[in-house]
Amino acid sequence: MSFAVPAALWGLLAVGLPLLISFWRLRPTSVVVPSVALWRELPDRVPPVRALRSPRLSAIVMAQMAAVACVVAALAGPFAEFEAAKPRTVAIVIDLSARMYPRLAEAREAYERIRGALGREDRLVVYTFPPPARNRLVWEVAPFSGDATVALELAAREADLVFFLGDRPVDAPCEQVLVGGSFANTGVIDANVDGDKVWIRTVSPEGERVTPHDPQPEIRVAEDGFPLDDVLFLDSSARPVEVALEGRPHAGVRRVLERLEGVRLVKGGHPSIVVRVGEAGRVDDPPVRVIIDPPETGAAIDSDAIAFVPHPLFESVRAEEFPLEGAREVRGGSALALVGGRPVMALFDRELVIGGTFPSGPWPPSLVIFWSNVIEFLAGGRTRQWTARRTDRTLELEGGRVVQPRRVGRNEFFGEVVHANLLDREASDLSGQRRAFDASRLSAAPVERRRRDLSVWPACVALVLMSLSWWLERKAF
Repeated sequence: MSFAVPAALWGLLAVGLPLLISFWRLRPTSVVVPSVALWRELPDRVPPVRALRSPRLSAIVMAQMAAVACVVAALAGPFAEFEAAKPRTVAIVIDLSARMYPRLAEAREAYERIRGALGREDRLVVYTFPPPARNRLVWEVAPFSGDATVALELAAREADLVFFLGDRPVDAPCEQVLVGGSFANTGVIDANVDGDKVWIRTVSPEGERVTPHDPQPEIRVAEDGFPLDDVLFLDSSARPVEVALEGRPHAGVRRVLERLEGVRLVKGGHPSIVVRVGEAGRVDDPPVRVIIDPPETGAAIDSDAIAFVPHPLFESVRAEEFPLEGAREVRGGSALALVGGRPVMALFDRELVIGGTFPSGPWPPSLVIFWSNVIEFLAGGRTRQWTARRTDRTLELEGGRVVQPRRVGRNEFFGEVVHANLLDREASDLSGQRRAFDASRLSAAPVERRRRDLSVWPACVALVLMSLSWWLERKAF
């Protein structure tokens, strides 16, 4: 033990002061007064001051002398020196990229081992990525891959020792705890929608391959321990079908095509469907044609009653609400509608031929439904546009809002539902490496000399002694 202020020990010379003061202190004595009338006859001091000639070392004086000694000892600042581990700031940088999904349980165990090896006075900070965040540890992976550079730089500026917890090594000066290893994964790494086909690139232990699929909301390609890339999610939206009008002007046909949802009338270019009324057309080699009242049809038919052959073109269409004027026989093709037992509508390889025309005035609902079915059928399912979105890219909603998908699969923003996919070669690569935690890096902490202040103990003893002295004084009276 040492003293911070050794000169204060000279104050121990004052220990004898209570004894010196006791020389002049009056001792209490009892005096019997037989009558109150004699009270004024008593001297001012009873007994007279004669304590100087008979001092005595009482318990009260001894307690006071000990209290003075303890106060002087406390003022001298006693302390004890000892060696202890120097407190450190330790940072753990945790990789929460998508590929860490099957490693989360093992990563959490490694994190607890590092945390348990810290000293009592060590301070812990945790950085996670992607995106970089400080002391916001939630054991959930992000729906994309991330770069550890920013998080490691931030941790290095703050901490004395940095640990990296992930599945593959990083090029940075830090202690690395790796929980990777062999993992056979099969999943989607890329997708491309081309017309009415979706081309999907998958990766597996055997290598990569590209396969075509029909568009649908979910295309499942695998099922393993890494579900984030096992399913391709597609969103569909209405895609305008470009339609060109040729031949004689027909107000009724133009009016209904302009009002149909998903139809856009164009002039020239490369339309998906050409509707020709009467005379020959001008568009070269269109995908499909609808020919109304062609000049090369057969003889006119007197009957007005029309009958439909079961076909998707006539779904929800009523025959009594289908006004076909000037019906003529159509030769060849697959008959779809009959008037008087003879075909007036036929489907060829790339043409729908209608022998007759339609009124230019208001159309009944069934005729509008028929033209909607025509566009849907002849467009070959291309009235829907399929999109494969990625989780690592922002997307713009209606109204100009830009959002970032938060998870693989279903996401909802402002009431609008969108689906997103991993589609990341690096995220689907679950090879990684393994490296165990070395506890010796934390046990070999630098040592520093410290002082433990002991002045509180003599101060407490002095307080107790002064209280005892006061109690003895009260008891004497």
